[in-house]
Amino acid sequence: MAGGFPGTTFTSPLPIPNSLGLVGVQLFTQGPVLNASVPNAFQGLTSNGVSLTIGGN
Repeated sequence: MAGGFPGTTFTSPLPIPNSLGLVGVQLFTQGPVLNASVPNAFQGLTSNGVSLTIGGN
């Protein structure tokens, strides 16, 4: 449970190939949630953004 509300988490496997060409690549993501009870024209919310950088040792 995230943020004190049930059902507010999401997980998904993200296989990353073992390739040196991917070291340093940045990925950005954000998720929408549609809900008719939200008082805005979009009738939804968005998650916090996430930034992921693939690193190596």
